[in-house]
Amino acid sequence: NYWYLNDSSVPFEFGSTMPALDTLYGAYEIKLNAKWTVKTITITFDSKGGSAVDSITANYGEEISVPADPSRTGYKFVDWDKGAEGATFTTDDSYIAQWEEETYYAIFNINGEEYIRVPYKFGEEIKAPAYTPAEDETFSGWDIPTNTVMGPGNMTFDADLSVNEYTLTYSYS
Repeated sequence: NYWYLNDSSVPFEFGSTMPALDTLYGAYEIKLNAKWTVKTITITFDSKGGSAVDSITANYGEEISVPADPSRTGYKFVDWDKGAEGATFTTDDSYIAQWEEETYYAIFNINGEEYIRVPYKFGEEIKAPAYTPAEDETFSGWDIPTNTVMGPGNMTFDADLSVNEYTLTYSYS
């Protein structure tokens, strides 16, 4: 971004030696031409733990298209913190991803049959549901390891259940 003397390609330095004085009129006559370059703008995207998103470089005032949505295990991408699609930029800017935790199900089975399905957010600790066994059963709990948290998908757990055995003894007298 410079001023150039006449049509030269050398930038004009203000305060430098002026061209020769026009002796007929006693004045300086110079022609300065402005040559400008378009300012470039950089738009950055912070995926907040999601997949990397490349920055976008655009010319001042140019409309941009936002990049493909990032991905993040256990989360659904909602949007960027401010509307970027189709925006016109005149300064550098940054956008931050907005996420929503996915909901999955902990499925509890008894003897191969679904007993209950409980919704959990990704990363939430799974709690064992209550179960009251029949009179002829012994319920020892669910096969949930301690401090189990919901992963990125449904999880299935089985009851530790056994049928009570009784021994009957008859005596004849």
